[in-house]
Amino acid sequence: MKTTAIIPRGRKARPSGGIERNRPLTILVVDDEACIREVLASALKRSGYETDSADDGLEAWEMLRATSFSLLITDNNMPRMSGVELIGKIRAARMDLPVILATSNPPGNLESLRLAGILRKPFSLESLRRTVDDALHYRTPAGASPSLKLLARQLMAHETGSVTVPPTADTAAFGVFEKLRGPFARLTGAGGYHALLSRAQALAIVEVRWLDTLRINGDGSLASLETLRAERDARALTEGEVVLLAQLLGLLDTLIGPALMQRLLRDIWPGLDELDY
Repeated sequence: MKTTAIIPRGRKARPSGGIERNRPLTILVVDDEACIREVLASALKRSGYETDSADDGLEAWEMLRATSFSLLITDNNMPRMSGVELIGKIRAARMDLPVILATSNPPGNLESLRLAGILRKPFSLESLRRTVDDALHYRTPAGASPSLKLLARQLMAHETGSVTVPPTADTAAFGVFEKLRGPFARLTGAGGYHALLSRAQALAIVEVRWLDTLRINGDGSLASLETLRAERDARALTEGEVVLLAQLLGLLDTLIGPALMQRLLRDIWPGLDELDY
């Protein structure tokens, strides 16, 4: 079967401040370590982006007030003004600017920061490229909505009662993810499902912090669930899986639209007559 890549609706981000379309997107990199700023700027330029830099949050804030940027990548622990403080000022000023926080120790108030992504130090340049591309070119839900969580629970409940649950499935959610993987990988192209699931995990971590221990294999399958089962009680594990699955469904809805998503879900689960979505 020939693989066809679907281009998301609104794939191209609209740069804040009205940057011309034929001009490369400009990213502001903020870190108090000059070597890190230089490495990130070099990698981003190789990916076709323009960059500017600041050595702390206060300098970055002055630059943001004077110049339009398409994306902010900021460290957290910096002198004079931290990354979290900088993001707080951006949100208070209602600047339409996606923000990626690069830190080894994410703060506890992630949801209020409304981040476009998180880079956990140390991170690879491939992770940097993927996270930046996702933040600039995909419009994604900030949180798992109640309707998406309801749909996630419905799919998991249906999988629990299915006689076709894969023998390797550790949980009902694992069965759902496994059944979604093939059909959506064919839609999104090679690596597309892995990228979507990785993005869903980054969004889900805002609500369920321990989901950062979940590992995603190169083919898009889930790992570490057995370990999580040993560490979490059944209810906590289920709630985490609901959030992760809801985030993935939200991304799929953004990518292909609700009508096509519902049709595909009914093809995957033909016995599921009504979808609460």
